[in-house]
Amino acid sequence: MNMHHNTYITTKMEHPLMNNNIFDSSNGVRTRSYRLGRHLFQKVFAAFAVLTLFALSLAGCGSSGEKVVKVALRAPYKIIYDALNQELAARGDKIKVVTSTYDTSTDTSQLLVDHDVDIAATIHSAALKAAQKKNPPFNDVVRLGYIHMQGSSLYSHKYKSVAAIPDGATISIPSDTSNQARALYNLQTMGLIKVDMTVPYPTPRNITSNPKNLKFKEITTQLQVRTLDDVDAGFVLTTQAYDAKLDLKSALWGESTDFKKYPEQRQYIIMFTVLKENLNNPTYKKVVEAYHSPRVYKAYVKEYGNALVPVDNQGNAVDLKQYA
Repeated sequence: MNMHHNTYITTKMEHPLMNNNIFDSSNGVRTRSYRLGRHLFQKVFAAFAVLTLFALSLAGCGSSGEKVVKVALRAPYKIIYDALNQELAARGDKIKVVTSTYDTSTDTSQLLVDHDVDIAATIHSAALKAAQKKNPPFNDVVRLGYIHMQGSSLYSHKYKSVAAIPDGATISIPSDTSNQARALYNLQTMGLIKVDMTVPYPTPRNITSNPKNLKFKEITTQLQVRTLDDVDAGFVLTTQAYDAKLDLKSALWGESTDFKKYPEQRQYIIMFTVLKENLNNPTYKKVVEAYHSPRVYKAYVKEYGNALVPVDNQGNAVDLKQYA
């Protein structure tokens, strides 16, 4: 009996709030101390649960009660997003946009799916469609609004024109699926190659005519500028060319933002993307509305001149002359 009695007491005394003479060791009867300990434990647990819920409710709020919207970017765009927050404040929306910058090793659509960010401002529709074919969960990622045209231009440190590019020249092209296809389409527009237009995302294997016997070197977007000396010509995105202080006017060829004349270019407009469940979120809609404001357009002019062209929510390039 004593062995059974001791085992019973040891088992019941494991919890710290139910220790310290909670049992009368002489008869194993539960005393008032036990009831008090249990009551204390329940109160502490309830208080912790309330505090946890309260902290979670504040997770999406700033210090002044404003709603915080987390946005993923590929480049900081500090002046532009400062202007956006100023516009939101001027409108009295009590919304603060907080940005995080990710390189291309991070898939921002995955960040959306994982609820790590609220909005991604990093991708165009051609890239999103390509990603959705490979990753079905990304079918829940949709366009909330347009941002700007991140142009892809052909640069060279060796030649001054497309016509001057010699036979057997090496051209650097992006390594990602959609922008690689984009580069090949652009080379076709320049008259340098022809590609199989029945292939959704052509690669060099889908080139049907290459009279100059051009060679192609696949380069990640982060290395496009740095590898220009290693190739005869290469494609560089506008913001990277700008950040590297390339003379934007020195590009051998640049994409047009005349979407009426070249409607296929619309698929390369960078978008605000969200999960389908957030497509009608009023807070996120206000962010997009504030983005398409004169204050933000003036920030574009201040930071990029006319090198980076914002696109309104109707899919038309904004004429920045009026905001200069």
